[in-house]
Amino acid sequence: MVLIKEKLVSTSCVGKGRTNQSAEVDLVLTEDKPDVKEFLYTEAKAVVNGTEVQNGRVLVYGTVKFCPIYLATDGQIKSLSAQTTFTDVIDVLGAEQGMKADVCCKTERVEFKNLNGRKLTAKAMLEIEASVMEETEQEAVSQVEEEKAEVKREKFDYVKKNATVTSLFNINDQVEISGEMPAVFEILKADGKISNSSYKIINNKIVIKANLDTTILYTDDKERKPCFVSVSVPFTEVLEVEGITEDWNLIQNMEVCEISCKLADDSNTRRIIDIDALVESRTETSENKSAELISDCFGIEKQALLTKEEIKLKQSSGEVKLQSGIRGQIEIKEMPPVSRVYNLAGKAKIQRLEQENGQIALCGVVATELTYISDDENRPICSVEKELPFKELINSLDNDNSEADLEVHVTGMSYTLSDASNIEVRGNVEIKGMITKTVNKSVITDITMNETEGKSPEASLTVCFVNKNDSLWDIAKRYSTSIASICEVNNLKENEMIGGKKLIVPKYR
Repeated sequence: MVLIKEKLVSTSCVGKGRTNQSAEVDLVLTEDKPDVKEFLYTEAKAVVNGTEVQNGRVLVYGTVKFCPIYLATDGQIKSLSAQTTFTDVIDVLGAEQGMKADVCCKTERVEFKNLNGRKLTAKAMLEIEASVMEETEQEAVSQVEEEKAEVKREKFDYVKKNATVTSLFNINDQVEISGEMPAVFEILKADGKISNSSYKIINNKIVIKANLDTTILYTDDKERKPCFVSVSVPFTEVLEVEGITEDWNLIQNMEVCEISCKLADDSNTRRIIDIDALVESRTETSENKSAELISDCFGIEKQALLTKEEIKLKQSSGEVKLQSGIRGQIEIKEMPPVSRVYNLAGKAKIQRLEQENGQIALCGVVATELTYISDDENRPICSVEKELPFKELINSLDNDNSEADLEVHVTGMSYTLSDASNIEVRGNVEIKGMITKTVNKSVITDITMNETEGKSPEASLTVCFVNKNDSLWDIAKRYSTSIASICEVNNLKENEMIGGKKLIVPKYR
């Protein structure tokens, strides 16, 4: 007897963990920087540089970059830059060495302390989440080459979730400020976001095309007042993903981790700016698989011994593609009125999933930050934050083993300046992902045939009264005969219903 086997590969999340970590750094102003009077804007961005899964935990290594803007004692507006590294340990029950981890790090809060005008302390509070994935392989019998064996086949579909592909890449370009805008004295900060992204899969690669939209805040070369300009840089990036094909499911997200702008060395007009952006690409990939396996087997002249094992597989319950609109009012209180809006940014966060009328309500908030320029000399640059709630209904999860793997992103942020103290903000929350459920599947991993004592090649006939729920397979297996012989003797079709009938069954003594 020859057995042909198929390899089943499943990926499951063995556990998740979350921790809060702080990263601190001391800054001492260089001689060319005037003393700090007041901080106007504080920012810190965290990047995960590496992870290591150990038994029961995940080690995370990363970098935090601080970029504050301050008002100097001499009235100038200046910027600073400093960075520090961090290491954290996240407890994840069930994690083992060799498994893969998907880690996400977000900056929750930033604090700056002015110690003496020349020495500063910067602190960032980080929220770090880790999911540990385990990949298991199991061979199952898909074909049996044996004349005296009857087999029953079952076809089923499942989803193979692959590891998250995380890549860091740089975008470098040079842009020129138009003559309509003032020339640059000093660049204070830059904000970047990815827009109009699309991808194509070619030969184990993901080819991404998108735009890097950059807003640059600077002081002009005459009055040293804050100005800004917005530019868009198209780019193409190629990501290597082994084995990827056009049939794979992709959830692709790119985020600007760091962006720096400086005057080009040869910019005599002080209008040519070099842009250098570090972009993180996170690609969730999965494959829709189909398998046709042997679910049962028996011998006609021999006894079949089946070896079975349980394997956990994921099945798709549906794809999620939703868009939820957000709208809110930002009121400027105890701060200078708005002269010009520099930047409006938003980050979405899922807070909870709850049942609502037979569906799942996805509830979250968008943390919006509005940075603007005022005419107040003491506070020329200001920022205000506000959380806007959102809720969207998705199809109900089938059972307790269901999971919703979702990505949420904010797009289309815009504003209307009602007056100098009231701003209406709008945007969209895009929700993409897949709902899967985990099923326990019993598969046959081996079959052996033993000679049955007392069996004889001489056939006989018996009369069988079929129970209501019996199938031809049940009768054939019960009497160790073939379905074909039962159909031939009784003039039946193989898929015919036989419940309640009387059949003549050829069988071996």
